Amino acid sequence: MSINKYFTGGNKDILLLVCLLLLIKLILLPFSQTVDADAVSRIHLTMEWLNDPKWIQTSVWAPFHFYCNGLALALWDDIVYTPKVLNILFSCLSLFPFYFFTRREFNQKGAFIATIFFAISPILSRNS
Repeated sequence: MSINKYFTGGNKDILLLVCLLLLIKLILLPFSQTVDADAVSRIHLTMEWLNDPKWIQTSVWAPFHFYCNGLALALWDDIVYTPKVLNILFSCLSLFPFYFFTRREFNQKGAFIATIFFAISPILSRNS
């Protein structure tokens, strides 16, 4: 299965949109602030998990956050920027499934316009 199959014709627009959004968010990264206590406590719990990795059976949050943040922190040991960059990557990559789903259900032009609105939505920007 070739990736060129998915990014031919008008589909290259979505790739350009994702790259542009990623660039904008990375430029704005130094100005971002973590003001949510949940985010800070998740990182501290992730650091504890990273020191003693185990299968998480019960927690307030889903364990996927701990595993992703833990693996990212194992690669780049910066508790401030690593979770932010990881969230930025996930938010930008979430545009792909959204676009391909809406394109399948509606049409290519409508899917691209809906993806633009999804990309600039405040909730996606705040969470990343």
